[in-house]
Amino acid sequence: MLANLQLLSLGNNTFSDEIPTTLANLTNLATLYLWGNELSGPIPQKLCMLTKMQYLGFSRNKLTGEIPTCLSNLTKMEKLNLYQNQITGFIPKEIGTLANLQDLSLGNNTLSGEIPTTLANLTNLATLYLWGNELSGPIPQKLCMLTKMQYLGFSRNKLTVSCLSARKTF
Repeated sequence: MLANLQLLSLGNNTFSDEIPTTLANLTNLATLYLWGNELSGPIPQKLCMLTKMQYLGFSRNKLTGEIPTCLSNLTKMEKLNLYQNQITGFIPKEIGTLANLQDLSLGNNTLSGEIPTTLANLTNLATLYLWGNELSGPIPQKLCMLTKMQYLGFSRNKLTVSCLSARKTF
């Protein structure tokens, strides 16, 4: 059923409980929007089997747990939006292998640790929102050297050393 479904948008509803693992059966799914609901629990590892995924939008829910490292299997991913949840742990360094990623929004969670330097490998990245977490340490200077970067958001963290001083021209 729905074997050819490529886009599923269920945003701004009142869905609650955990994200159903059965979504992994929608093998042609390229866009999944579940933002603005009451979803809770961790992001299911089974979603990492959706290898055609390009846009994943889970913002404004109550998701918990860590960002699955297996999301790096989604090599076609262009936008990953986990903004405003209750996600904990570190930003997985494996996210830096998503060569097509243009938009990474992880703000307003409780992520901690340092920003992985591997994010500087994302040469197509135009938007990086990490504000409102508990990130610490230096902002990797190479992030400010990404030529397609348009929006950087680091506010409300415990970061040190601005990468902006590394740029000679803007």
